Amino acid sequence: MALFAAVSHSPARADELDGSVGYLTVRSLSPGHLLRPNTLVAGIPDDEQGKLKVAVMMDWGNVWNYEPDSVIVDSEWIITSVRASYTIAGGLEGVLVLPFSVRTGGIFDSVIEDFHTAVGLTNEGREDFPRNHSVVDIRSESGRLFLDSESLGLGDVPVMLSWRLRGDRDTIGALHAGITLPTGDEAQLQGLGRPVVSAGLTVSRRVARSDFLHGGLSAGYCDKEQVAGVELRPENLSAMLCWEHRVGSRSSLLAQYSWSSPVAKDYFEFSEAAHELNIGYKRRVAQNAMFELSLTENLFILNNTTDVAVHMGWLYAF
Repeated sequence: MALFAAVSHSPARADELDGSVGYLTVRSLSPGHLLRPNTLVAGIPDDEQGKLKVAVMMDWGNVWNYEPDSVIVDSEWIITSVRASYTIAGGLEGVLVLPFSVRTGGIFDSVIEDFHTAVGLTNEGREDFPRNHSVVDIRSESGRLFLDSESLGLGDVPVMLSWRLRGDRDTIGALHAGITLPTGDEAQLQGLGRPVVSAGLTVSRRVARSDFLHGGLSAGYCDKEQVAGVELRPENLSAMLCWEHRVGSRSSLLAQYSWSSPVAKDYFEFSEAAHELNIGYKRRVAQNAMFELSLTENLFILNNTTDVAVHMGWLYAF
């Protein structure tokens, strides 16, 4: 089930670091972080006033979480986000993101089960349930949420401001502050019904001729007390570290680790942090256009993150 979410926003324009294409803008598809947007991967603003950038990002992940008689999350989420940003003044950027969420039975169950069997991993009970069928069943002492159909809708809408930080020729960064508009349908797990306020910091630095490090921290707060009787933590912390290796004048390979704090106070693995690793490729296909592609794999706690996910992003600056 989705309790909270980490949504990534704009593809970072780190090209002023002489060849860097910036970090990946992938969002978390951990079961506990599907609904709570934050500013962790907001972009670094341009210095040029009046700059308009539009990005389209798609994250498609297979999510499985099972605790007998308490939790079944067996679905695929496809989240497509349309993001527009505008440089209000030199180094100050306003951002609006429209995330559209699809919950479906998907197509990956058989592939994942066969792969786990081939490499000697367990399927954590998923082979006992119908393949490619969407079901979310969350039970607690004081509530229950049951969804066994597919859904499509607009999620909570993030609005934010980003301020560019002045650095040297090898370092750039930005501060971010934002709030989400509670536009998503709570009953379909597309929104929280309450605003999330958040703030964050991102920094990019050259560490070698063809290598760059990108990092980010963010903190969010929401006074939503519970979902389906599950008590939620009001705060959410996130961190990101990305290594970028340039493989051409316009392309880079990236390895990006993301961590996010637990979302529930005491509810199985929803009370554990989420760890995710993305391996990706990013290319500047034109002077004003960027494309990125990555695969997500879970780390450490296999039942608290998506089994596998694909991310694609496209950015165009006018």
